[in-house]
Amino acid sequence: YSNMTPQPHSFNAGKWKELEMLERKEAEKKGKIIVTIGSIGKTAAIGVDSVVVPQFMWKVIYIPSEKTYKCWYFPNKVEKGKILDDYKRTLQYIGEKANIIFKDGIIIK
Repeated sequence: YSNMTPQPHSFNAGKWKELEMLERKEAEKKGKIIVTIGSIGKTAAIGVDSVVVPQFMWKVIYIPSEKTYKCWYFPNKVEKGKILDDYKRTLQYIGEKANIIFKDGIIIK
């Protein structure tokens, strides 16, 4: 389960799922995309193994055919009245928050 992160069900089945559906549409339209996901911070540790519940979740979609990035940054909770575009951010914003650098859709630092 190395690709799993604790999320509230209503967030996972809400805005996060909406973004996953957008990813699929982009992949169908563009032929290939690169998706990178991460988390930042800690709101709690749960279970006997003290699994970290992140404070924020981010997602970066790189479209190679256009050499463009689409980026989102969410609190790991449900926020009522928000639309997906409310969470859009720049690649620079994600890079600064996560302390990473992207090149051609891949994390290089």
